[in-house]
Amino acid sequence: MTNLMRVAVIVSLILCGGICFADDHSSDQLVRTLMQKSGLKKQIEQMPRFLQAELDRQQVEGNGLSPEDFNRFSSLARSAFNAKTIHAAVQTYIKLNLPENDTRAVLEWLDSPLGKKITRLEEDASTVEAYADMQAIGPKLLDENKDSARMNKIDRLDNATGATESTINTVMNIQLAMITAMSAAMEADKRPSFEDVQDLVNKNKSQVQEAIKRMVQIQFLYAYRELTDYEIDRYTRFAESKSGQRYHYVSIRAIDEALVHAARKIGSRMGMRMNRI
Repeated sequence: MTNLMRVAVIVSLILCGGICFADDHSSDQLVRTLMQKSGLKKQIEQMPRFLQAELDRQQVEGNGLSPEDFNRFSSLARSAFNAKTIHAAVQTYIKLNLPENDTRAVLEWLDSPLGKKITRLEEDASTVEAYADMQAIGPKLLDENKDSARMNKIDRLDNATGATESTINTVMNIQLAMITAMSAAMEADKRPSFEDVQDLVNKNKSQVQEAIKRMVQIQFLYAYRELTDYEIDRYTRFAESKSGQRYHYVSIRAIDEALVHAARKIGSRMGMRMNRI
């Protein structure tokens, strides 16, 4: 079980640092425009770079896997988390779950001067280089804004977009999916129950929650550092609107489903290999 958890943790760490998310359904073109103007397309395109950067770091610092297993895992990860595959899955989910009237309302916001500015800032903060800079100055950002009015606004925006909550759920879902898929390849008498896997994943949940809350605060403070308090308030009001809430919920679920599906695919193949050893 230890090796299974190590592999699952590696994947969840890789993926959650680089992303900041009855009626007629949206058309393909409308959703493509939404993903382009929201910056979601560009953020997904950055995933392979984040993946490779984290794989390189894991290889240098150690990961608990044998060189052969790690190379196999790296190959599977690059294949499963292909940007085109993730993009297609996210686009399909949004098309099926975000009503056209909400899509048009979001596009109206994204076409506003402030909407365009925020998309640019989010795209700029979604590169590997920006992430490294963010990590380097993160403690200073938190210290400078501790108990400030600015931090209160950041936390309100976080609550409105569901960033921390959704990231926690995605991390837990990725780990659960991977470990369950890997353990399925074990012999029946050695296979952990689903409840055992849940207990293993939930064991350090409180620490995961604290770490992700801190990560999101740093990401928001860094990405939106050029915004005035008034602009952050306007962004928050949009996120709290009916269309804004539905858009963030659907886009977050779209990413979660795509990443969990990819993680399950890696887990299944890694499990079969580890079971043969």
